[in-house]
Amino acid sequence: MFQKKLDRDSGLFIQNCSSIHTCFMYFPIDVIYLDRNCTVLYTETVAPWRIGKIVKHTRHVLELPVGNKEKYLIGSQLQLTVADARSAER
Repeated sequence: MFQKKLDRDSGLFIQNCSSIHTCFMYFPIDVIYLDRNCTVLYTETVAPWRIGKIVKHTRHVLELPVGNKEKYLIGSQLQLTVADARSAER
């Protein structure tokens, strides 16, 4: 929130979240709705000051810069890796 733009190679993975909003955002985002196994349930672009769709069985949400949702096919399963922020600083 309150950022002017989202870096092209960045995103936000929100665990245990079933819906999103873009209040206080200045740009649209692509949203990927995932079930508990990180299977893609739905994708959409959400404009600023809007509420995202309520998608049944959503457990996690991935927020990405616009233009990325086409990379995520409904029914495909994501494999996520946890990065240690401390190792990125070295």
